[in-house]
Amino acid sequence: MAQTQNIDLARELLAALDEGRPPEAVAALFANDVLFEIPGDTGVLPWIGQRSGRRAVADFVASTRAMTELLTFKVEDVMASDARAVIVGELATRIKATDKVVETAFAIVLTIQAAGSCGFRCSRTASPSRWQGARDTLAARRSSLPALLPSLKE
Repeated sequence: MAQTQNIDLARELLAALDEGRPPEAVAALFANDVLFEIPGDTGVLPWIGQRSGRRAVADFVASTRAMTELLTFKVEDVMASDARAVIVGELATRIKATDKVVETAFAIVLTIQAAGSCGFRCSRTASPSRWQGARDTLAARRSSLPALLPSLKE
C-alpha cells in the first residue's frame, strides 16, 4: 500500500510542476521540515546544495522558472518502495542568461517518513546516455526494486 501512495505522491509532484502551480503550492506537497538537496557546486546556482523547509522547495521552483526555460521534460519511470519514490527521466533546458541549452538525465528521490515528512534529492548528469545502463538495470530488476532502492540513497 505504501508503494502505491508513494508513486501517487511522485505523480502529484510532477503534475504540480507540469501545470505551473505557484511555487508555494508545489512546496505545500511536502512536510514543513522537508530536507531538500541537489548535489553540486554550491554557489553556482541558487538551488544547488542542501536546505530544509518548504521555503527551499518554493525557492527552487521560483528560481528555476526565472533563470531557465524548460524545453523538454521526459519521465522515463516512476518507481517506489515503502520508504521512497524515484522519478527517472531526461530534460533539456535553456539558461536564459547565456542562451545555452543543457541536456541532462535526472533521478529525483523522494524519501517519505512515516510521520509524513518527505525528503527531496535530485541527482543529474550532463550526459543522458551515461544513465542508460542504470535504467536498463532498474528495468531488469523491477521485481526486486524495494531491495534496490536503499542503495540509491548513497
